Amino acid sequence: MRTGFAFSDTMDLVFVYGTLKTSQPNHNVLEKEIGKAEFVGNARTVLQFPLVIRGKYNIPYLLNSPGRGHQIFGEVYRVDHAMLTTLDHFEGVPTHYQRRSITVEMDDGPVLVEATHQGAHYLSKCYSYMTDTFSEEDLALPFIDKYDSNSTTSGLRYIRHHERQSDGK
Repeated sequence: MRTGFAFSDTMDLVFVYGTLKTSQPNHNVLEKEIGKAEFVGNARTVLQFPLVIRGKYNIPYLLNSPGRGHQIFGEVYRVDHAMLTTLDHFEGVPTHYQRRSITVEMDDGPVLVEATHQGAHYLSKCYSYMTDTFSEEDLALPFIDKYDSNSTTSGLRYIRHHERQSDGK
């Protein structure tokens, strides 16, 4: 368990659930020299959300429809302003994804502690990238709780940027 993790006022927390996670195709974005990112821990969303794979490039999308779907598993990073700007650019904010504040439950380290009759919960407010633009067809897609581009379970292989046609994201 992490204790004494110091957060400055100039750092933000970001929850990543898809291709930015460790061992996923776009994790290198968090390792760029344009900004700093520090792994805080594994987490899952407190609220349920629909996480779907959609589009011709099989991109994971977190749909901004809280209360539907599953609690989503991912990772939390502490980032500086430069990295937050890098992530906003990478995620196509505000047209492709929107950056929203959500609450996650940390697996391995407290940021905020909420004591309940069931024990202590280690909660954190973080930013996450999700889309407000989706259709009923998107909500009919299979919901997943954990994304892994290497998994063959879904049969939907993520198409990396360098493999795509030059017609968009």
